[in-house]
Amino acid sequence: MLNALPEIYATMNPPIIVQTVSDDSVALWSGLGGAVLGALVSGVISWVLARQTSKQQLARDSEQRRETEKSQALKAVIKLQAILNALHDTKRTIDGMLTSAEEQGYGDIDLWQKAMPISGLPKEPISFDPQDIVVLFAAQKHDIANDLTLMSSRWASLLENMKDYNRLRTELVHSIPTDRMEGDRGTFVLNAGQIAMFGPRMHVLNNLMAQVMENLEADLNNGFRVANEMGPALRTYLNDNKFPIVGRAQPAEKPEAPDVE
Repeated sequence: MLNALPEIYATMNPPIIVQTVSDDSVALWSGLGGAVLGALVSGVISWVLARQTSKQQLARDSEQRRETEKSQALKAVIKLQAILNALHDTKRTIDGMLTSAEEQGYGDIDLWQKAMPISGLPKEPISFDPQDIVVLFAAQKHDIANDLTLMSSRWASLLENMKDYNRLRTELVHSIPTDRMEGDRGTFVLNAGQIAMFGPRMHVLNNLMAQVMENLEADLNNGFRVANEMGPALRTYLNDNKFPIVGRAQPAEKPEAPDVE
């Protein structure tokens, strides 16, 4: 019985095994954890910086796009003003000729006799390029963009009509024998044969000048209408209350020259 006690004691008190981790293992796990944490922190910082850079780039792109749109819109405004100025100056020139004829006592003569050749016409018409009006499409102002295109087309046609008038009138005057000159106007007397010869050409000139005057009035009024609509629309779209626009007042019977605010 006594001999069994040591075995029983050993069974009741088993040996306790304690495993220790070496300093190298601790350093390995600490280094690995630090690397993972460092990579995570670095990744977060990189993501934040990339996000900030992306936002800054988007802001720069947006600002650059807006400046480009302002430049395009300004070109459209300048061209519109140039067309309105040309229409106004031409109308004023013709009106001045008719007034001068009235004051000199020639109010009853034909229109082509009162309206002299129109000097100072531009060699080329003013036209709107696609990049000039693309900002209006971006602003959902398709009707204004179409009006500008139509204005430039009508101005080109009107310019050709006035050049034709100058040429045809000069040719006719050089063909008719003048009896005497009074100031800048000459007088002549035509016989039946000459009336038959020159009458149709005079009729063409009268109709051509009448059409020119009618179109000048209509295009000038329409141009002011387009300017009144385009200016506020561009200021709203560009969010710039100081963006220049062509004169906003509708013309009266004798329209004033267009102005820019």
